[in-house]
Amino acid sequence: MLLDEPFSGLDDRMRESVRGDVLALLRGEGTATVFVTHDPDEALRSADRIVLLREGKIVQQGVPAMVLNSPADVGAAAFFSSINAFSGWVQNGAAATSVGAVATAGMVDGAAVTVVFRPRDLEVAAGGLAVTVTEAGMASDGLHVTAAPDQGAAIVCILDTSACVRAGDVIHLMAKVGRGFTFPA
Repeated sequence: MLLDEPFSGLDDRMRESVRGDVLALLRGEGTATVFVTHDPDEALRSADRIVLLREGKIVQQGVPAMVLNSPADVGAAAFFSSINAFSGWVQNGAAATSVGAVATAGMVDGAAVTVVFRPRDLEVAAGGLAVTVTEAGMASDGLHVTAAPDQGAAIVCILDTSACVRAGDVIHLMAKVGRGFTFPA
């Protein structure tokens, strides 16, 4: 069965309920289904297997956890959330950025890389990159912050809901240990 954006017209709560019922019915009947969606959360919650397409070509495919946690490229990482991208170079098995280093297994020293952090990969920490908060708004999943360093693109992060941060504040951001992805530049 082909389902092309079948729940896109429903509000969030109704969408979850109807999607759950429909997918349970299809799984219970053993019906092979191709479910087309542009909503990354819907794909992660619904799929046994995800196939990411770009310009009609398969970019990556696999079980949801693998596609989310091991993106094939910057575009695949960006499908699941906004990203913060930094340029860097591999040195001694890692790429240093202004918010922390990321391991670069299998990449040769001197190679140019793009280092990507998702908003949840960053936290406020002493000694991190100084940024000025330009926007801060509370949501159910955390405090969504946009901040500007002295040089470079704006940085987006999602902080714990207990964070007391407002526009105009200067905070210091650091990558959480073990977070981030590296890709050839």
